[in-house]
Amino acid sequence: MLMRARALQLLAEGWTVVGAAEAVGVTQTTVRNVRRRYLKEGLGGALHERPRPGAARLLTERQASE
Repeated sequence: MLMRARALQLLAEGWTVVGAAEAVGVTQTTVRNVRRRYLKEGLGGALHERPRPGAARLLTERQASE
């Protein structure tokens, strides 16, 4: 979440996608996706990950640690 926020901040300051990606340590695609989601969904949509597809968890975090 912090890397996404920093990338948005750098873009707002006038940095290029390439520069922001290098400064934050993510790919240019990630910066572009964050910017697109910010423009479409706002800050909350840009900063938080969406659920990923796949099988549902069989164990909770607590069960797995026991």
